[in-house]
Amino acid sequence: MADYVNKQVIELNNINEENQNKATRSVKTETHRSDGRTRLYRLAAVCLGVLCVLQVILNITLRLAFYNRGNVTAEKDLLQTSYNTLSEERDQLHTSYNTLTEERNQLQTSYNILTKKGDQLQTTYNTLTKERDKLQTRYNALTKERDQQKRENNDLMAKFSNLKQTYPEGWQIKLESSWYFLSTVKKPWRESRRDCLQRGADLVIVNSDKEQVKERIKHALVSYVVTSSVIVGSSVVDVTGFLATANPLFIFHLFCLCFTHLFSIPQSHLFII
Repeated sequence: MADYVNKQVIELNNINEENQNKATRSVKTETHRSDGRTRLYRLAAVCLGVLCVLQVILNITLRLAFYNRGNVTAEKDLLQTSYNTLSEERDQLHTSYNTLTEERNQLQTSYNILTKKGDQLQTTYNTLTKERDKLQTRYNALTKERDQQKRENNDLMAKFSNLKQTYPEGWQIKLESSWYFLSTVKKPWRESRRDCLQRGADLVIVNSDKEQVKERIKHALVSYVVTSSVIVGSSVVDVTGFLATANPLFIFHLFCLCFTHLFSIPQSHLFII
């Protein structure tokens, strides 16, 4: 009986344990179900939060993109305006460059022309300088010659003045140390010689081949008679052309000489003053 009771007790305990186990399993099942639902809710909440965060991020991103797009458009417009301005300035600079290039070329051409003219003027200047120097040298030489001739002329004039005061009366021409007397009276040789002797001279014939003597006497005669007239017999004739056509001249000097080779017609004698 006791064993039966124990058995019953054991069975009851077993039943209670089974019931408790069932209850426990039921509670565990319920708990497990409740935990699954909680996890599901939590997962849904997390997903919703993530979606909200993603929405916020998307909104922020879109707003930033829109804002940046507006800024980019403004910057693009600004850059386009700057580009257009720079393009206009570039065109203006290019035009100015072309203009300056043309002006530079014109100035270079003008410079080259002026350089050539300068070289030509320098050459002309050098040539004129040389000619001036030559003319100056010639002028100096002529000045010296003129001064020398003036001195010689003054000396000759002084000598002439002295001689003019001392030459014998009637003796008009002096060559070197000889005085010459010219007469227009036509006389034979003897009478001419007698006339010379009366004047303190003598009559001689100059038969010289020295052209210097001839020319000096001829020059003296021309200087004396070129504007004079002579008397031939009772006629008055012009002696301007006489020296080329007259008979040989009998010229009185301080020997009263007769010059036979100065003229070409030899026959009669003619005395000339």
